[in-house]
Amino acid sequence: MSKIYVDEIAPKTTGGGIIIDVPVFKAEGSDTDQSISAATSTKLEMPTVVFDTHGYYDAANYRFTPKIAGYYQFYGKVRFKSGSTKTESVVLHIYKNGSSADAAQWQLDSSTAKWNNPVLTFPTTVIYANGTTDYFEPFIYSNQAGTATDTSSQDLRSQFGGHLVRGA
Repeated sequence: MSKIYVDEIAPKTTGGGIIIDVPVFKAEGSDTDQSISAATSTKLEMPTVVFDTHGYYDAANYRFTPKIAGYYQFYGKVRFKSGSTKTESVVLHIYKNGSSADAAQWQLDSSTAKWNNPVLTFPTTVIYANGTTDYFEPFIYSNQAGTATDTSSQDLRSQFGGHLVRGA
């Protein structure tokens, strides 16, 4: 039986096009709340690495920089609590190289616009990465100030993750 080796440059396949070793990562917030400014995009802090099979997630800068070119699927979630002012709109973004690559918007009726820690999800999306310089980050935008709330309960913490679904 022959062995198949996977290196950092390109994913190896079984010969039938199935990638057998792919980058997979998941990071989450700590149990400290993060202040979200009004009417500005704020990078979500995800300093805790749950797993990172290839070491591509930078926990100090909350960014994923894959070194294998291909198509990556991303996902995430955040708990959000409004400040004292009504918050009508919250948008969760996955940024690629400093700009929004995909987003999900959450809207409330303006007469009752208060958020009290619901878990909001990022878009589950597939985005191409060149394998050299492309990087991805989780961002949040709110029309009013609020808080990304994290707790000691791991299943309720903010999360950002992804994996390679197809090589280039």
